[in-house]
Amino acid sequence: SPCFDLSTAEYPMFSFDYMLAVEEETDGFCVQYSIDGGLTWIDFPEDLNYSQNWYDTETVAALGKSGWNDNQSSYVKVKNLIPDEAKTSGVKFRFAFASNGSSENEGVAIDQIKVYELPYDLGVTALLSPTSPKCEIEPGALQFTVENLGYRPVPSGTSIPIGIVLNADEPVLETFILPTTLNKNETSNFTTSGIFSFLTAKLMNLLHIQTLKKTMIY
Repeated sequence: SPCFDLSTAEYPMFSFDYMLAVEEETDGFCVQYSIDGGLTWIDFPEDLNYSQNWYDTETVAALGKSGWNDNQSSYVKVKNLIPDEAKTSGVKFRFAFASNGSSENEGVAIDQIKVYELPYDLGVTALLSPTSPKCEIEPGALQFTVENLGYRPVPSGTSIPIGIVLNADEPVLETFILPTTLNKNETSNFTTSGIFSFLTAKLMNLLHIQTLKKTMIY
């Protein structure tokens, strides 16, 4: 690859799609990175905190190291956090493939290679109010629980835009300012500034639309 400047990256990700048709238990490929312009290459390890489909074989025989060896007839999405050591102003990536000479096959296909910041992953996981069992519910504010469903912490002061749709009404936009940093699986409660009306003895459908994103492609 060309050089990437990841010196200011916080949670950079490396992702791609692949298909594989090789001699299983023997041939395969892995990912490596270099921080010295390609003079030396370091095996890209799996991040135990956040990864998806990163390596399926502990030791690919032809490679002599961890990699992908299981055949795939359709594209598989792979992603992994980039190691701290690689967060420099000049890091390169490459794919290393190895096989023996005993059989022939199509090999590996790689597509959709991306280097980007891990986005925030927030969701509204509970409606706290109104929850009255009465047939009639007085007009009032809504109270939600917002949860960090991802690995990346969401810092305090972050503005979280939320759209609220009640039945067929027009969307109402609200902004929730996070009071404290929200780590993985942590929650915070949010009360709307707007007042919503609930009709008597009627099943109400409530839809929330959360649109917070922070993704940077390098």
